[in-house]
Amino acid sequence: VLAEESGIGGELDLNRPTIVRQLVAEFIGVFGLMFVVISVAYLMGGLQIAQPLAYGMAVAAMVATFATISGGQLNPAVTLGLLVGGRLSVVRAGLIIVIQLTAAVLACLMLKSVFGKTEIVQMDGTEPPTPIQTAVPSIPLRTVGGQPDMTNKEPRVSNGKAMLVEGALAFFWVTAFYGAVLRGRSRAAGGIAVGLVVAASVFAGMYLTGGALNPARAFGPAMVSGEWASQAVYWIGPMVGGALAGLICGWVLFRDDEDGMMDDEEPSLVNYAR
Repeated sequence: VLAEESGIGGELDLNRPTIVRQLVAEFIGVFGLMFVVISVAYLMGGLQIAQPLAYGMAVAAMVATFATISGGQLNPAVTLGLLVGGRLSVVRAGLIIVIQLTAAVLACLMLKSVFGKTEIVQMDGTEPPTPIQTAVPSIPLRTVGGQPDMTNKEPRVSNGKAMLVEGALAFFWVTAFYGAVLRGRSRAAGGIAVGLVVAASVFAGMYLTGGALNPARAFGPAMVSGEWASQAVYWIGPMVGGALAGLICGWVLFRDDEDGMMDDEEPSLVNYAR
């Protein structure tokens, strides 16, 4: 079985399973991830530790569940990283990204129906945010005396710096995916490793960017709520970070000539374009 699943140097070959199975796996994985993350953002938004833990645990569970089918990519930045690193064909990567975004939107539509109108009451009488609006990632306001600066409403970091943070954190996610899932010997261990990296990354980024790390995580709530502020941050940053990780991991770190390839064999993008 391992021989049938292996690709470069004994890696899991994500071009082997049928594309239909991969699309179904990614749909379920992203839908489940979004269901958890959006629910926690709304129902437990005041408990800051809940969001990174829920995000990381959901990723760990879905990666472990779907590791031998799609790998449990769950993130367009991960999918792009696999494409750039020569582990996914162009057609597969494109279809997977479409299904990831579709699942994110449908999960938010379902939760919009489940939660209905918000029960939050604003003390100043202004219109409260809807449940899905509370889950749209955004750059937090800078603090003055430990409190958000509501007077000037100046963001803590600029859009450019936010992209850099999101890109770096997505880079870590994709790198962990390469090392723990593609190269790992245990699905459970691989899922836990990626989940821990994601949870730690959300902790690191939540007070600077909201810690989305994932264009699908940002796109679903934005599409359903209509809140598009700073959306480019959550696309450009993670996608560039994911592509850079794919380039480094796919062609340098985990190229692995000695681990199952002949001396005169070279990894080629052509081999993964089928």
